[in-house]
Amino acid sequence: ALAAPSRMLRIFGTAVALVLLIGVANVASLMLVRAIGRSREVSLRAVLGASPLQLVRMFVTESALLCTAGAVLGIAVGYFALRALVAAGPAMPGLSVSSLDARAIFFAVALAVLAGIIVGTYPAIMLLRNRHVGLSVGDRAIGGGRGTHMLRSGFVVAQFALALPLLAISGLLLLSFVRLQRVDPGFEPGNLVTVRVSLPTGQYADSAAIAAYWARALPRVRQVGGVREVGLGTSMPPDDFGNSNDNFNLIDRPAAPGTAEPNGPWPFADAGYFASLGVRLLEGRMFLPSDSAGAPPVALASRSWVRKYYPRESALGKTMVRGGCLECPPTTIVGVVDDIRYSGPAGPLHALYPPVLEHAPRTLFLYVRTASAPDELIGPVREALRSVDPSVPLDDAMSMNDRVYAYVAQPWQWATLLGAFAAAALALA
Repeated sequence: ALAAPSRMLRIFGTAVALVLLIGVANVASLMLVRAIGRSREVSLRAVLGASPLQLVRMFVTESALLCTAGAVLGIAVGYFALRALVAAGPAMPGLSVSSLDARAIFFAVALAVLAGIIVGTYPAIMLLRNRHVGLSVGDRAIGGGRGTHMLRSGFVVAQFALALPLLAISGLLLLSFVRLQRVDPGFEPGNLVTVRVSLPTGQYADSAAIAAYWARALPRVRQVGGVREVGLGTSMPPDDFGNSNDNFNLIDRPAAPGTAEPNGPWPFADAGYFASLGVRLLEGRMFLPSDSAGAPPVALASRSWVRKYYPRESALGKTMVRGGCLECPPTTIVGVVDDIRYSGPAGPLHALYPPVLEHAPRTLFLYVRTASAPDELIGPVREALRSVDPSVPLDDAMSMNDRVYAYVAQPWQWATLLGAFAAAALALA
């Protein structure tokens, strides 16, 4: 599965460190070759009276200047790359507010200077040890020593060894993304408009006021041209279960004394919710208008919930006590529906659905199945809701395809970025 954002940031930190080490090894190898070509110059400077400290300082200064120039160029490239990355797609956690501030620039320059000192020190020391040989035996003899050949070969091996983990991780992320796209979400995202509706507390203080709002709003949305189905729910697939988890105790299979009761998602929904999402009724019946506040509590169970708790028998008619409330009337299962993914490809599929207006939550998602392109009906659907109460905020309105894209876009960006690091590392090697 794709890693969590915090873990991905650690992976990217490691990737940056590996690319930096590859760059240091690459530059160190080039500096070593360049230094070997200057062996006669070093020998001549030593004969003319240059001290070892002066010679080391010359090499280190040149190396540090080269690395600093590379850091300046890298900062410029990073600035424009960051702006392009923010503008290219959905924002990653914290990336949209990130910028190359003074601390980042100072860190990059300091790291470049440190790398320059490291890659410039060894060639200088090597030449100083052979400074009296260069005038007599030539460059080839100095550069052809066994130690020098081993060091240069070690640099090459190290670069490919450091590039290999990046290639492997980026390949795994790409494979995870491909698998993520193949996962069946359990619903039809095409031609579906979603709107998050949060009713103000002051105007809708109780369940009766909330139910009255939806009693007026739903018919007006259904009257919009091109609308086929309208439904309500408290959870938004594919990655938002909300705060719908609750414990329950099956009456025919109660939990043993002293043990924890079963726990699972309890998202509220109405019959139109399943019709809008294209979720099939597998057994029993859907919610009826009579399944409202004051009526005996009922619920629909997902196919995975039935397989988990009643694998060899029908769940219809089974009863349970919800939330440890021993004085509350038992909830009866009246139907079984297909599975819907709310928590990603690896999340739980079992769920129980009570009627949405049984408790009338103040915040609900409106689902509208359309006969044409959903983007064309976002505006008319919002206008229909505003005609009921203009004060209700309707900022979170988009097509389900856009929500699904936003869910998979971030993993795709992770895989693309890490793939770019791997490609850069391989190109350097």
